[in-house]
Amino acid sequence: MRAPNTTILRFTPNGVAQSGDIHGGDDVEVDYDAKRLPDLLYSPTSAGPTTVVINAHAKFDPLQKDTFENVAEKGADGAVTTRPSIVHVPFGATKLELWFENPRIEEGKVTDEQWDSNFGQNFEFPVLSDKP
Repeated sequence: MRAPNTTILRFTPNGVAQSGDIHGGDDVEVDYDAKRLPDLLYSPTSAGPTTVVINAHAKFDPLQKDTFENVAEKGADGAVTTRPSIVHVPFGATKLELWFENPRIEEGKVTDEQWDSNFGQNFEFPVLSDKP
């Protein structure tokens, strides 16, 4: 369950929307629509153990702290499950950068991957002053 006044960053096939300001000390919900990276997630997989996921990567400047979390995955039955990710913004951060990775992992090796990264620039969101 989301905390009251949680800032939400929504990534839909039509664009990116932000509800609320981001402050150091906040938790930010990242709601990612897997249809932004459909090719690997919705394509058939080969025989054998295959994992297809979408990972959200977050970086906080100037702290250079990086994190990542799974926001979507394809099950053995082919169904795609998405889940919001909660990113904790550390105190002292001035910018949040997000980008998304969609690797296909077969037998423990990445065999293909796609990126959603604002054409390599990453998605940038200003972080305002720390919460008291």
